[in-house]
Amino acid sequence: MQSYEKAVNRTLVSIPPSDLEKSSPSHSSELQTQQVFREELSSFDTSNFRHVITAALTKGNVRFVNREVSSSTTNYGSVSVSQRLLAVATACMDLGRVKQVKGWLRRIAEEGEPEVVFPAISIAVRAKQPELTLRLYQKLSVSHLPRQDVLLRVTTETIELAKRLRKPHARHGAWKLHQQIVEAASDVLGAALKQSTESNCEDWERQALLLLAHAKKLINSKPGKPAAPSPQ
Repeated sequence: MQSYEKAVNRTLVSIPPSDLEKSSPSHSSELQTQQVFREELSSFDTSNFRHVITAALTKGNVRFVNREVSSSTTNYGSVSVSQRLLAVATACMDLGRVKQVKGWLRRIAEEGEPEVVFPAISIAVRAKQPELTLRLYQKLSVSHLPRQDVLLRVTTETIELAKRLRKPHARHGAWKLHQQIVEAASDVLGAALKQSTESNCEDWERQALLLLAHAKKLINSKPGKPAAPSPQ
């Protein structure tokens, strides 16, 4: 912990962001930044990576972030490129930078490994990005779902996001998009119900079935009709 915090302090605090933004990849300050991180952050996990990325984003060192995410030579231990993409999207979301979040989520939708897709869906829903939410659901594998309570929470939030598209009159294809998102969330939740082998999960199954029934009503409802409240 102390090692990578020292690295953050030396590189992200002492080097002005303007120097990194205007320099070329061969500039000495860029090379110094790479060298410090790669020497002192050799044993890295995802949380540490996000810590450093958050510091870099806060200081405005976007070039460093872009390079380190995609680098095949950077030593981040077992942190894959997909995990780095997710870590940056999470950091941007925590900083309230929705425009940047969208860019990283698009990359996950295009090239992310299966294990990062559901966490990315959660971020897309938080960022209120329905199109990206749908794209990520379409990429999701049911063999990479989270635990039941997280799944129920995110699918509920997904359906609430979709319901926002019904207002005021669901114009410009919003109604169809809202139906597609609800269907996608329902399919995932239904698959999880079929695969459920956990004991003492009657309450979860009851809540999941109620949410599926609510989703079916939304899908079959007519445009302009107010949405029923979600089950409690």
